[in-house]
Amino acid sequence: MGESGEHMTDMMIYKLNLHHYLLRELHGYLVHPSIPTGDPNLRVADVGTGTGIWLTDIAHHFPSNVRLDGLDISLESTPPKEWLPQNGNFREWNILSEVPSDLVGVYDIVNISLLMFVLKDDEIKSALGNLLKLLKPGGYLQWAEVDLQSFRIRTSSPENKTEALADLMKPSQPKDARS
Repeated sequence: MGESGEHMTDMMIYKLNLHHYLLRELHGYLVHPSIPTGDPNLRVADVGTGTGIWLTDIAHHFPSNVRLDGLDISLESTPPKEWLPQNGNFREWNILSEVPSDLVGVYDIVNISLLMFVLKDDEIKSALGNLLKLLKPGGYLQWAEVDLQSFRIRTSSPENKTEALADLMKPSQPKDARS
């Protein structure tokens, strides 16, 4: 994630993985329960895969013949191929560029999350159009974000300290015109 040629720092990698676990705990699932996942021939894409954490986490919930593809502008933060399940694959693709012809209409499920850190307001329409091109007819787009501008810390008692949690969330606060 990020501009081509930029290197992802350890803090950025930590933040992406932290947000993955936060979303999983907040929602209680990796794939929304209303999305059918019983077809053993599913094709699933994780766009903006970043560290590949969602894809590697979801691999444990699907049969080994379900194809799992992670797509991102850069693969420098993904795990080594040896760490992937046999049905997992990573591929470079910029969500704002034309969808490669071999990916048009092939996915049953397209997952994206945390693109608020990447997309600017004027890029959302183009990105959404490209995401929809990836889907098979009747396919599902799952898009998850954290509303960090509304984030509040509540305690059960005024004596409970919150400084560490507030410090943990500071790097995730928006700092520019991105959504």
